[in-house]
Amino acid sequence: AEKTSSGSYGGCVGLKDGRVLVNTGQSGGRSYGTHIFFPKGNSWSKSTNEQNYAPNDQPNGSQIAVGADGKAYILCLNLGARISTNETKALVYCYDTKKTTEGNVSAPEWYTAVKGENKQTGYGLVVDGNGVVYVATDKYITAISSTGSVLWATEVAGTAYGVPAIDNEGYIYYNDTEKGSLVKLEPATGKAIASLQLGTGLQSSPTISADGIIYVTGMLEGKPTLFAVEGAATGYAANAWSQMGGNPGKSGYMY
Repeated sequence: AEKTSSGSYGGCVGLKDGRVLVNTGQSGGRSYGTHIFFPKGNSWSKSTNEQNYAPNDQPNGSQIAVGADGKAYILCLNLGARISTNETKALVYCYDTKKTTEGNVSAPEWYTAVKGENKQTGYGLVVDGNGVVYVATDKYITAISSTGSVLWATEVAGTAYGVPAIDNEGYIYYNDTEKGSLVKLEPATGKAIASLQLGTGLQSSPTISADGIIYVTGMLEGKPTLFAVEGAATGYAANAWSQMGGNPGKSGYMY
């Protein structure tokens, strides 16, 4: 991942064709957006500063998601390039990576305003097998359709952190770091149907194993702790780009 001069780390995704997408955070003297690296022999060639996804908004190191169809989804802090900052603090962009060639970046397929703010490294989004995108900002979890329409936005009780996870029944999980809780949402409405108090400082993303166990890291009695939660799920969502760096099997790329 790319470290910016402010000390925040960018989300990084490797595509099957060898290209790498890298989000930048706050930095002095660097361009914003998602840089595109092209394979060159045993290394990569960085795109020019102009050849970025969402070059005029700030992804703040948020985790990128890429669907099996090659579309990349990026959460950005809104800097006002497309929508006034008075209307929204956060934007989600969708780009078709298959339309991007060296020296040319296509226009976004769509961009959508979401509630809350992408304040720092640690937030991001996940896309399911139907192209529905679930986005975590500091105060909201938002569902966006494959065409960019907001389906619902659920306000969190405290402060969300990390990237949502999806189980094989379609339910969405996120960490409320302020409340120390793992929260489960109903996919059709976004309604919170369960909340489990775990500890404090859940500054991580929930991860679902092949047998449905949900793993969360945080603090308990002043010690770093790994929590394993058994719920109704029997596995992770099929064909969903999972949180923090890959597909559900953590093998690095989707297509």
